[in-house]
Amino acid sequence: MMADIAELQREIYEAIRAAKKQLGASLGDDPLFGFALGTDDDVRGVYHIAASESWVESNKVDYPEIGFVFTDWEQAGGDEAFSPISNRFRELAEMEYANSQDWGAARDQRFELLVRALIDCRKDGVFAATTLLDVGSTDPSEHMERLEMQAIERLNAPAMADRLAEALCLEAYRTGSS
Repeated sequence: MMADIAELQREIYEAIRAAKKQLGASLGDDPLFGFALGTDDDVRGVYHIAASESWVESNKVDYPEIGFVFTDWEQAGGDEAFSPISNRFRELAEMEYANSQDWGAARDQRFELLVRALIDCRKDGVFAATTLLDVGSTDPSEHMERLEMQAIERLNAPAMADRLAEALCLEAYRTGSS
């Protein structure tokens, strides 16, 4: 099972790299402000979304927090690379588990795979140090908000994590580790 998890994390990493390459081709010299992996509360699927610096700049006059709310971003490449991952996540979510705690632990493990793949991408220079990275649910429960804030603190510099926590009203979920 651990080999399957490692392989799935590698597939997520490769899908992120492919999405970033497509975004780079479509955005040209316009740097990315942010890149996010979106999912649902059960982590049954995944998609990517992004916001370029110029897109954020042109939209923040009417919506100052736009750069921090990935669910409102509009830029993305194709999701072909994420389809097999979503299929696998769906299969894992629909498996039989001994109890709800085991199912919840498996859900959190899927979320963690997304976070670790983005961490690896950051370490490998796929994203600039200043690019905001996020993983979150599109309509989060309190549990998912907590996981998102923990991810934000691990994926971004402390100043960016502070700005995100404030913009998303997630200060209550801070771990203090940023």
